[in-house]
Amino acid sequence: MSVDQNSVGRRTFVKSGLLVAGGLVATSGEAVAAGNDEEKVHMTWSADILPGGFDAFKEMAKEWEAIAAKDSNCLYSKWMIKEDKSAARLCTLFTDSSSARDQFPVNIWHILDKLRADKKIKYTGMIIDGKRTENFEWLKDFDIDWMVPAIT
Repeated sequence: MSVDQNSVGRRTFVKSGLLVAGGLVATSGEAVAAGNDEEKVHMTWSADILPGGFDAFKEMAKEWEAIAAKDSNCLYSKWMIKEDKSAARLCTLFTDSSSARDQFPVNIWHILDKLRADKKIKYTGMIIDGKRTENFEWLKDFDIDWMVPAIT
């Protein structure tokens, strides 16, 4: 796939190539958004949507994306669901680790905790991709997979 410019969310993101939401795998693409590519941080958070949980999940996702849209250091933030509405994944991309860290107290992570407690969703994992910096040390005791660049 080759395009001159592909608008993803609210930012012009890829000049050419393929963008797969979920892994944010860009092949032969050039990120044109703000920030140094080597400093960018990609995060995914996933959950199963339990019976009766979709409506509550959908309301949270709308609020989440509205908050993220106001953050100039959030290059992409989108909740994706399986077509059968049985699972969801948050895909986000930040300009750097400080920006990724700073969104935790601003966004509505506490509502995800409430949806889990109310048995509307079941957490299945979180992955943070990018350079591991001191900005994420406070997360080291959580159930998170860390991925660092294969080529440095």
